[in-house]
Amino acid sequence: MSTPNIKTEVKKLPHSQVEIHVTIPYEIVSGYRSKSIANLQNSVEIDGFRKGKTPESKLIEKVGEVGLLADMADTALTELYPTIIEQSKTEPIGRPTISIVKLAPENDVEYVITSDVMPTIELKDVAKLAKEKNNEPLETEVSDTDVENALKELRQMRAHQKMHDDGVEHHDHNHQNIPDEDLPEINDEYVKTLGDFANVSDFTTKLKENMVKEKEARAHEKRRIEIIESIISAGTFDIPESMIDFELNKMFEQFSHDLSMSGMKMEEYLGHIGKTIADMRTEWRDQAVKRVHMQLALEKIATEFSIKADQEKIDSEVSQIMEMYKDQNVEQANVVAYVTQTLTNAAVFDWLEAQK
Repeated sequence: MSTPNIKTEVKKLPHSQVEIHVTIPYEIVSGYRSKSIANLQNSVEIDGFRKGKTPESKLIEKVGEVGLLADMADTALTELYPTIIEQSKTEPIGRPTISIVKLAPENDVEYVITSDVMPTIELKDVAKLAKEKNNEPLETEVSDTDVENALKELRQMRAHQKMHDDGVEHHDHNHQNIPDEDLPEINDEYVKTLGDFANVSDFTTKLKENMVKEKEARAHEKRRIEIIESIISAGTFDIPESMIDFELNKMFEQFSHDLSMSGMKMEEYLGHIGKTIADMRTEWRDQAVKRVHMQLALEKIATEFSIKADQEKIDSEVSQIMEMYKDQNVEQANVVAYVTQTLTNAAVFDWLEAQK
């Protein structure tokens, strides 16, 4: 006689979830009776008997036939779970929710497994959208007014520092409010104290060059974000809530760490702003969704266009990090995953910017 088959029916739910209705034939479940008896003998305490030595009749008297059947069904489900998932052709992530919907002696056992699955992502016209953004002009010009404002800011900061050095009461003074007539001039002698500058003219020229470089860097960073956001807007994303929760948890861990570095605890901060963690999670949720979308989009682009980070760079950076934290319990596999993702993301952005 052939072995009866496990039956699975899959129902797709919103937000990348599935519901798998599983029917395990009683003939299969009954085959786990001996294993369940052994399990229960080692977990159920009965007066007068040592664990593992309780007679089967006394054990069933204690837990009942239904209790034994429940353990048999759970044991069967645990061992057969990989087969169930393979048969259902799903890709679960995270911990599933499992509920039993039918359990009766000499009957097939039925379960419902609800699980998050790998998100569904569709991107369209990736190279085209990148090209369109790249063809828009970058704002990198630094005007003479920009330079004059930077020089004035330097004069203000110098005046503020002098007030501090001279012991002048200045706690109520914002350096930007210091009158122009009270600001020190920038002369050749002063600029030489700031670095390798021949005179004020040399300093001003190099200041403008640096301002141009900084503005170009900011413009390119802004361009990269605009490109990926346009790609995300044109695509479709169906992601599980667990991925958003995971990102929110990361954001809170980082924020809590940053607070602690400034000498404040999360409880103090929340009390100061009059909000709860639930309030903060609600406010930050959109940002968490954006982060998840961006990372998934970058991974999808890397896969579709065969973009990989340079392995030598990955190895080098991993070695540096492991050396830096050699006295701490740092898992190299986690470092490799982090560096690989970071450098792959950078490689994807480079590729997007190269679309002309």
